[in-house]
Amino acid sequence: MTDMQEIVARAIDPNCAGLVYAGRAGTFPCSRQGRFQEGGKSWCSQHAPSKVAERHAKANKKYDEKWKAIDAAKLQAENKIWNSAIEAAAEVLDGLAEDLFTRAEQIEISSVRNAMKDQMVAYKLGAAAIRKLKKP
Repeated sequence: MTDMQEIVARAIDPNCAGLVYAGRAGTFPCSRQGRFQEGGKSWCSQHAPSKVAERHAKANKKYDEKWKAIDAAKLQAENKIWNSAIEAAAEVLDGLAEDLFTRAEQIEISSVRNAMKDQMVAYKLGAAAIRKLKKP
């Protein structure tokens, strides 16, 4: 926009094209003088679309960092709970396997003893598989 066009635009509509919210009274045109020309309208520094976009980008960056930190802390807490539950389940299976092993040693019938040892191995494998479900 040339200097002459800017002068003409200010002469036609010298005030900012922005609207100001005034509570229950509604919205009113901004009373400031338009110092920026964007989209064929005059804008003050508060309502100029480019300035508004800059402020929003700055605020979004600040709060994005804040929310990323909060989300990371929540995820870490959830993973801690998950991992403790996984470890508890694996310990139960390990305990069952050890108990089964102790009982199998007391049984004199070899086919029953072998079946119990096979079940013990299955419990141990289950415990190992469950531990793989842990999250970092």
